[in-house]
Amino acid sequence: MPRGLDPEQQDLYRTTLENQALPFEDKATEAFSKAVEVSQKSGVYSEWVVRAQDLLREYQPDAFGDVRRPRLVDTELARAVAPGSGAGGR
Repeated sequence: MPRGLDPEQQDLYRTTLENQALPFEDKATEAFSKAVEVSQKSGVYSEWVVRAQDLLREYQPDAFGDVRRPRLVDTELARAVAPGSGAGGR
């Protein structure tokens, strides 16, 4: 929050930021939902799907029931594309 704003200006500032962020949140929610949907259809479950579910849950807390995390198989390929490994990401 910028310094020097009165409470009314702070509310306006916060509301403006929230309105600007909404389209990005919608796109993120759509992408996370698609990742989970593709995982369910293909039967492939990875750390990326876990991450998508966790992030989607932040935007839509009631989107999923109980969290189920099947044991992931630790393979060389899985380590090569694990989140944070730099492979396949930006």
